[in-house]
Amino acid sequence: MAEAIQNHRPREINDEYILLTEYAPFGQDWVRNFIRRHPQLQTVVGKSIESLRIEGTMPETLQKWFNEYKEQVIDNSNVPIENVYNMDESSFSIGSIKAGRVIVDLNARSQFRA
Repeated sequence: MAEAIQNHRPREINDEYILLTEYAPFGQDWVRNFIRRHPQLQTVVGKSIESLRIEGTMPETLQKWFNEYKEQVIDNSNVPIENVYNMDESSFSIGSIKAGRVIVDLNARSQFRA
């Protein structure tokens, strides 16, 4: 997600004739340094959603949610795309889903579990 944000920002500044800004690639310790800069966050091992919860999800309900999300967020000119993240009730993940680590806010009052 951070790479996608980083790659999007120069497009707003640079044009085809001049390169005004350029960012270095993320280093191996980027996530650790990000967490260190934001003490209210920490990484935890994510948990899988129970199969019954997944199977019980109705496609019509999901489609309605995504349509509403598109209308309220994606198509809303007051919400810049760089402020849209892959967030869910367990917070947001960085890197590959296979890693199973997610970043959570320590100030959140409740913890959601499947």
